[in-house]
Amino acid sequence: MVSQEQVHLLGIKLIGLICLTWAIRSLFDDGPTALKFSNPLISVEGSLLATQWLYLVIPPVLGALGLYLIKAQVPLIGDFFGAQENVQQLESTSLFTIGVRLYGAYLIASYISTCLALLVNLAVIMFAASYMSTDREIDYIRSYIFPCLISISVGIFCFLKSRFITRLVYR
Repeated sequence: MVSQEQVHLLGIKLIGLICLTWAIRSLFDDGPTALKFSNPLISVEGSLLATQWLYLVIPPVLGALGLYLIKAQVPLIGDFFGAQENVQQLESTSLFTIGVRLYGAYLIASYISTCLALLVNLAVIMFAASYMSTDREIDYIRSYIFPCLISISVGIFCFLKSRFITRLVYR
């Protein structure tokens, strides 16, 4: 028989695999953008050059998170299931609770790269010379700040309050 903890660990490892996939994708998306500013023939403001290099931080952060989740041997939060639930066999309500928690973890992990990109664009705006146009960065922040904050908030709520959601669903 499969325990709740085993199902949870399998889900966390799958989310870690998704993070590794995003890290590789982000390396090919953001890497060339940052590396084009390292060309000595292109004259770039120093603060802009530094913030572009920050884009290279996103793939290692996602990769490290993915490896951490893949190597996880215990639930991420102590007493994740409670003392009595850990021994019980899987029921539909406990499977739903695990699913809601994993969905919350997925939402949080899926928006980490967007949050880091928002921080890089904010740094560009803060440190850009006064003669530089930051309209593109401002548009990016306006477009992604609310979806990012809402998705992460929903992810945290699902992860931490999954039993409450389960009680609402199974009334």
